[in-house]
Amino acid sequence: MDLALLFLIFLAFFLVGDKVCRSWPLSFSGPTEAFVFCSSLGLIIVSFLILLLAFLHWITPATLWILLGSIYLCFMKRWTGFLKNFPDWWNSLAIRSIPKGDWFERLNFWILAILVLLAFTLAMTPPIMTDALVYHLAVPKTFLENHGLVNLPNNIHSYFPQLFEMIFLFCLGLGTDSLAKLCGLGMVLILLSALALYFKQTFSSRYAIFVPVLYFSTPTFFSISSSAYVDIQAASFIFLSFFSWDLWIKRKQEGWLLLMIVFALSAVSTKLSSAIVLPLVLLGIAWKDKKHSPPHRALRHILLLALITLLLLSPWWARNWYYTGNPFAPFLIQFFGGEDRFNWDLGRSLMLMKFFRLVGMGKEFTDFLLLPINLTFFAEKNSIQFDGHIGILYFLLLPALLRIPRQAFPAGILFLIFILFWFVHFQYVRFLAPSFTFLAILTVAGLERWTREPVSGDPGSIPQSVWKKWVPVGVVTGLIFNLGGIIKEWDQIRPLPYIAGIESRDRFLTRHIPSYPLFQTVNRELNEDAVVLFVYMRNLGYLSDRKFISDTFFEAHTLQTILKTDSTPKGIARQLESAGITHLLFDHNFVFGKNSAFSMKERERLKLFLDIRARQLRAEKGYYLYQVSQKIR
Repeated sequence: MDLALLFLIFLAFFLVGDKVCRSWPLSFSGPTEAFVFCSSLGLIIVSFLILLLAFLHWITPATLWILLGSIYLCFMKRWTGFLKNFPDWWNSLAIRSIPKGDWFERLNFWILAILVLLAFTLAMTPPIMTDALVYHLAVPKTFLENHGLVNLPNNIHSYFPQLFEMIFLFCLGLGTDSLAKLCGLGMVLILLSALALYFKQTFSSRYAIFVPVLYFSTPTFFSISSSAYVDIQAASFIFLSFFSWDLWIKRKQEGWLLLMIVFALSAVSTKLSSAIVLPLVLLGIAWKDKKHSPPHRALRHILLLALITLLLLSPWWARNWYYTGNPFAPFLIQFFGGEDRFNWDLGRSLMLMKFFRLVGMGKEFTDFLLLPINLTFFAEKNSIQFDGHIGILYFLLLPALLRIPRQAFPAGILFLIFILFWFVHFQYVRFLAPSFTFLAILTVAGLERWTREPVSGDPGSIPQSVWKKWVPVGVVTGLIFNLGGIIKEWDQIRPLPYIAGIESRDRFLTRHIPSYPLFQTVNRELNEDAVVLFVYMRNLGYLSDRKFISDTFFEAHTLQTILKTDSTPKGIARQLESAGITHLLFDHNFVFGKNSAFSMKERERLKLFLDIRARQLRAEKGYYLYQVSQKIR
């Protein structure tokens, strides 16, 4: 069912985007290019239609089905014609057929097919990744339950622009959370198609399929592609913006300028760390217009960028201003305030920035030069050492960067800008998603140039005897290494028993989330008016069907504030009652155990309170659920 809905949803995206693109107008080189750009634009438009419904508090499964049905009714002639000619369209797709030539192309085709198949099986399981459960799915779930936007002061992520979360909301209303994960994966597949298409148009068809293979075989990118994250989705919009800029220069159609701007703003609306793309768009406009347009046209294009920026970002700014008085919440608190209206403050913001500076392996110039080695051999998942893996393939292909052709220079400049921005601010592997789209193109372009048949004036080509003997060994070794790590992680998740119906949803979640049995107790045994305070429960709000209070990042802040304000059991109970909190759910290890974030006095006060003013409901695997009592036991 979810797979059928996935097809219907992306066909709807294509129909909406195709209508707009034909009205601008734009010309496409073929069906693959049309599908890539029209589907992506349609997704953005549908996202803002859902946002409009959310503002109006019209979000229900019925209205979302009506929206999907209305798209098909409005474009009935177009989609019936599309289905009628589907066989011809499918046969013309550049990414459809199995390569019949070079063995390397066939190898990459089958590796890509395996990766896509594995990703689909993972996407069809319940969500287990942290950020998806904290806000990518948790916030849309709350909006669906409340039929529209609501203020979530205890989750600062809810104040970020949420373009792709609106798509997840669409999926939750139409189907399940697996459908949301599949839609996220659908956007990843669009990116992979765009990478191959750009390489084929800019360089050659040789090795074009290796570009998406190189990118998708990066273990961390593969892991988050089917997990309802938005990192690769934001990278998709960034790359499509660059691709549009390139086509704007080549085809001289103003529609490509509009697409470039819309995709760039959509990247920012998907992930705020993509904001670096806006000055790059401005530079791209200035560079193109300086060479090809009169000054007044450049000014017009810059004004167009400002207008679309205001149009696409102002709904999110307006929402934040309405709820907090700070349009840029949770940022710029020192200028616009808002601390008294949501659970965040300047002190915690500064502490978080300090933590981000600890992630990675240094920020000195020598650390930057050592990135290829450190990222390849010392990065660790669930660690401040980059929190992820990139595999070994990029490292083995580093020499290819010495031979990148001239037409790859724009991609090279963008790669350097993005990698420097990443190095200074967020040294998480998954935040490399935008820069590595360009690195994959640069690497394969250099490899293609270095391994082509020697021609006059190109003495640097690798002799074919060397290519046939040694280069494939390195490439295949890297692919096998990366693929082995991906399959190992896939085997740890074991999606097939759940997909086959052998394993229940509860069993699957319990196997991957140790605290899930406590969330089951909360959902099944607590009254609907219960309010649970989470303390070091990783803020997995998506798993809770009851109201809860939690602290973003600093997960003991609320409880520690209570313990410092009035440390007596009566005072603690009074403060909890004032906040409407009826239950406590906490991880013993981080409260009373060896990794406790509480001082000895705070632990003594909390233990005394739990002994005489609370009742234990359940304890399992180091997690405890207590009911707060106003009576002394």
